[in-house]
Amino acid sequence: MNSADFEIWFRGTVGAAAVLAITAPMLDRAKNQVLNQRWRTWLALIGIYSLATLAGQWATVTVMAAVVVICAFEFLKLARGFAAVGLVWIVVGAAMAATQGIRGFELFLVIAAFDVGGWLGGQLAKKTGFASLKIAPKISPNKTLAGVILSAIAGAGVTALLQPSWLVAYPAIAALAVAGDLVESWLKRRAGVKDAGNWLPGFGGLLDRVDSFLAACLILWWLQ
Repeated sequence: MNSADFEIWFRGTVGAAAVLAITAPMLDRAKNQVLNQRWRTWLALIGIYSLATLAGQWATVTVMAAVVVICAFEFLKLARGFAAVGLVWIVVGAAMAATQGIRGFELFLVIAAFDVGGWLGGQLAKKTGFASLKIAPKISPNKTLAGVILSAIAGAGVTALLQPSWLVAYPAIAALAVAGDLVESWLKRRAGVKDAGNWLPGFGGLLDRVDSFLAACLILWWLQ
């Protein structure tokens, strides 16, 4: 194993361990099937992406092509006039992830931590009232200030572990992640549906799971 391969394995392992450490409380506290499904689905998505990255460019491109097809199908159900803009977002984001290899996977781990932090922040706001201000009640009623704060902290922590050089760009990564999530939530509100799809256990479709990631991928070319 050469140094480049070792670096990929090392970063992937560290990143996955960080995400697991943050996500572990979900499994312990899960009292219903949905939360357990979310846990297992996160592990499956991380595993698939990791293996694709390690297998090589063709495997990563194949996985991202599948993401484009599924997300495009889900998006077209929601778009109603915004199809062209949304498809550009999905295709460009996935293309950036496919061509950036391990950096795409590292960004995926950052966004995974960002998402889990948001979930934990939302739970904290519900139970304690801490920073329970709704930041976009008409678009995403469950998104709170506490969720955004914990998202930012969790994402920054994983960024510091994997790619400290990205910290200078982290505010942009976080902003794009939030924007991607809000855009998808807005489209669901306009379409009058709760989920983009119902085939991914614990989540409202694949687009709901990768909306923040595909948005953040738009600046992957700038990250060193």
